[in-house]
Amino acid sequence: MQTIRVKEIRPVTSKKTGKEFWVVVDEKGGEFTSFDETIQKVIAGSLLAIEPKVSGKYVNIESWEIKEGAAKTIPSAPASTNHYAYGKSLVELELSRRSFALSYAKDLAVAERIDVCDIAGVANDFYKWLKSGQGVSTVQSTMEAPEENPEPEAEESPKLKRDPATIKSFGGLYTACRDDFGLTRQQVWAELGVNMQEEIIEVPAESYKRIAAPRNNNEGH
Repeated sequence: MQTIRVKEIRPVTSKKTGKEFWVVVDEKGGEFTSFDETIQKVIAGSLLAIEPKVSGKYVNIESWEIKEGAAKTIPSAPASTNHYAYGKSLVELELSRRSFALSYAKDLAVAERIDVCDIAGVANDFYKWLKSGQGVSTVQSTMEAPEENPEPEAEESPKLKRDPATIKSFGGLYTACRDDFGLTRQQVWAELGVNMQEEIIEVPAESYKRIAAPRNNNEGH
């Protein structure tokens, strides 16, 4: 799950289907879309835990819950049902996590970052991360075994300019890279080896770590 601080929520009507959905803007300028009409009642400044999924040029909110703040009179689900007060049911969340994990692993295989025979294992590991709430990790951490011997304390990695965990959106990633490294949006894409934002398959915090790592290593020498 990803955590965001809500700045505003505004309704939008699709020009193609005529259906209404909502755009959630976080304090970093990142935008997320939701088709859950109850999300419109979340008060600005609230802290939301969301499960995002990239779809084309949009980042859709698959499920969400309020961690801090409040909503404007949203009725709770009946006690007899197996639903959260907000978002999806437990069964829907479980299916959504598994579907997203499998889709993620297939995309890695298409991009030739893992072997086809490893799809099931990577999907299962990724699902466990999603369920634990620790978020998305890169495929390298999925495939590499943990080191048996820890590094000596004297060889600690150089500290990053900022805590990657504070970067919750691609808008926040671009701002951080501009302020910390003087990079434009296009230069950020080049650093990540992609041509557009939609090709990035990791969360913004992991992208920042990849971009910052070689620079911090150079500063440490």
